[in-house]
Amino acid sequence: MDFECFFEVFLMCVNFNFIICDSYFCRIMSVDVGQTLKYVQRNATCIAFSQKSSGHIQNHRETNEPDTGKAREKQIAIQQAEFRRSNVRSEPILIGKRGYHMKKTVSIILTSLLALSLTACGAANQSSSAGNSEKYIIGTDATYPPFEFQQDGKYVGIDIDLIHAIAEEEGFEVEVKPMDFKGIIPSITSKQLDGAIAGISITDERKQIVDFSEPYYQAGLSLIVHEDNTDITKPEDLKGKVIAIKKGTSGAVKADELAKTYGATVKYFDDSPSMYQEVANKNADATIEDFPVISYKIAVDPNSKLKIVGDRLNGDFYGIAVGKGDEELLNKINSGLKKVQENGKYDEIVSKYLGTSAK
Repeated sequence: MDFECFFEVFLMCVNFNFIICDSYFCRIMSVDVGQTLKYVQRNATCIAFSQKSSGHIQNHRETNEPDTGKAREKQIAIQQAEFRRSNVRSEPILIGKRGYHMKKTVSIILTSLLALSLTACGAANQSSSAGNSEKYIIGTDATYPPFEFQQDGKYVGIDIDLIHAIAEEEGFEVEVKPMDFKGIIPSITSKQLDGAIAGISITDERKQIVDFSEPYYQAGLSLIVHEDNTDITKPEDLKGKVIAIKKGTSGAVKADELAKTYGATVKYFDDSPSMYQEVANKNADATIEDFPVISYKIAVDPNSKLKIVGDRLNGDFYGIAVGKGDEELLNKINSGLKKVQENGKYDEIVSKYLGTSAK
């Protein structure tokens, strides 16, 4: 039995609110948790009424009748009649007087309820596993073409198509959840996401807090300037210049490194379009972006006013991130990735967006 199943049962018992006392009262509070709990409460109450050794039983509302044997029998009969009419009471019944038999009865009821609930919970899990495929929440940054972007109201791109192809090969489902890139890894570590595919470069720093699949694309960073700029052709030319960069990216790490080395200033942005626009408007002198991404941007947008200069600054590889220690999902992703690479589906996806295979 997994923790979630146990916790559900625990909450059910708490909501049903059985409280076994060592003193005079054992209270049963009715709640609307479906016919099963109604059935258990009905039987629990009837058993309690039938316990001759339970002693004095009274409604929680005050009564003016004398505390005699006949009065008690009359009160019990009234309560039983009310219970039968209402099926499940909407107000608490106090079952009083300390006694071994009463505690034993309630304990048996609780134990039976727990056992039946656990059995049902286990059966539900088995049914779900047998009849339905597993579903994972996968984060992405929808402002990062050609890897992920929105087109005609749908999320498309190399990463989007790839994760769906992997899921199809491995028999699980994915729900793609777009968000700012800087929030993706924190969302994985806080378990709001099961994983992410968003052109995430595999770095030693990131590998300390999340696990990565096998690399699926070699990217590398490039230096980008305005199309009219002739002053910057290499990193050394950044001295005294302004670099626009997107937060939380490997490009941001490289920008900070170059700023320290050559005395440049870094301006941070939440998304790639804002970063590009800052250079296009000449409010920043340069930016740093993954080579395939900026190549696609310039190719499909003749008005971008941007150009690539110099050689690639590094040789980053992209990987699919999952929670640290999530071997089950990681194995599925690696298995599916290998299959799509071998059957040609991977190259088909890359060619669809870049016009060439990944080889």
